[in-house]
Amino acid sequence: MKKNIIFILLLALGVDNIYAQKGFSIEYFGQPGISMGGEYYAHTIDISIKKTFTFNMKYGVLLGYNFNNNLGVSAGIHLDHLGQNYDDLANSDNGYIYTEGKSISLTYFKIPFLINYTVNPKKQISFTFSTGIYFGFLYSYEDKYKYSSGSGFDYTTANGSSFTSDYNNISTSFVNGNPYNTTDFGGILAAGIQFNLSENISIPIMLNYNIGFSDIKNEASQYTYINSTKLYWGNGKDQNSTLAFHNSSFGLKIGFKINL
Repeated sequence: MKKNIIFILLLALGVDNIYAQKGFSIEYFGQPGISMGGEYYAHTIDISIKKTFTFNMKYGVLLGYNFNNNLGVSAGIHLDHLGQNYDDLANSDNGYIYTEGKSISLTYFKIPFLINYTVNPKKQISFTFSTGIYFGFLYSYEDKYKYSSGSGFDYTTANGSSFTSDYNNISTSFVNGNPYNTTDFGGILAAGIQFNLSENISIPIMLNYNIGFSDIKNEASQYTYINSTKLYWGNGKDQNSTLAFHNSSFGLKIGFKINL
């Protein structure tokens, strides 16, 4: 009985609370959302192909440390599925109908570094904010272009170090690197609420925006065609050879956080 009275007095004085956040924590999270990439211009007509919905999914783990109940830092690793899909574009020229389409899929291992701030952590539901940077390392990619001047499509596909084209009957490898750089770098901004279930367990739910600062296109990438090499992104006359491609994503991050 005496211990209960002391505990109640401490709570009333604000000396202690059951939702203290100081110390180490580990958080497992998943994030469904949308991926947003760069512009892409059609080859048969000088016009940008319309972007379409591109699903994004992140999942990983964060290790954090809070200096006090409000302020802390965290770092971790997660898998991030990014890219951009484009709508089919039809163009009429001299009675012929040409149709082009494009889809880009990119998968990264990312290492984020975050500064975190929680408002009123004594409450069962509190507001929380995060900002920081990430370093990304390309794990895999697929860049698929489709072209049609009739009833069916011919596909050109870049995947890993290989390049194939149905239209030109090519099956070869890249030189001077693959079309996409192996690293990425960007910023993170997130805000939301945290449900404190107990002293050691909480569920953060946040809107999370990532923006890439790096142009991930490797403009020097080439493939071999008829005893010569061609630049994958064009020779400077094609707008795709000069347009930058920056990764970005927006989604709902749902975590399960354990205070250690």
